[in-house]
Amino acid sequence: MYIKSIKIQGYRNFLDKTIEFREGVNVIIGHNNAGKSSLLRAIGLLLNNDMSRRLVIDDFSKKTTLELLQEKPPQVTISLKIVQSKDEDLNSDDLVTVANWLTKLEEPYEAMLTYTFFLPADKHADYTAELATSTSKDEAWLAIKHQFLRFYSYKIFGGNPVLQTTADSESLQKFDFQFLNAIRDVERDMFTGRNTMLRDVLDFFMDYEIKSADEASVPSAQKLQ
Repeated sequence: MYIKSIKIQGYRNFLDKTIEFREGVNVIIGHNNAGKSSLLRAIGLLLNNDMSRRLVIDDFSKKTTLELLQEKPPQVTISLKIVQSKDEDLNSDDLVTVANWLTKLEEPYEAMLTYTFFLPADKHADYTAELATSTSKDEAWLAIKHQFLRFYSYKIFGGNPVLQTTADSESLQKFDFQFLNAIRDVERDMFTGRNTMLRDVLDFFMDYEIKSADEASVPSAQKLQ
């Protein structure tokens, strides 16, 4: 299986954005502050069990208006669509892992995970009353930060998010998510040994290229043996 797409709403650089992926290695390219790290951290909110899933005020997208902030509390919603790989064996553990999150049963199967960070409904009346007096976006965000952020909660749903079925933690624990922070000097970090994950990543791709070259040089008859 692989991640087919991610939909990000209200998180950092992304007010409402859907990003498609392809099976295999995906390369994300963009200028500084374009949202590359934010995209990876958005995936981490669903799959990284070592990452805090509570957000801070700067994690909310600020691409909104005072009127919208006064109308309803800001919310972050991130949805991952996971689909069956082309040559995936249905007897593998992949289907078992996402079985409770399926949104499409026939092949290729599809599953969905949805993270949401929200203000509980019982606080909405207080929120509306407080934000009604705000005269600017900055003032509104300060009120949210100091008076309401501590009441926010997060949920991770599996399958159709409308059904609000909580994703089982046992299946979430099966994902191995590792995040490599931005690197300013690859040569220094590589050869000083300061960044072991960087070394592992580069070694993986170097080994992959060597193995691919070796396989290409082997006659077809030998490959079948």
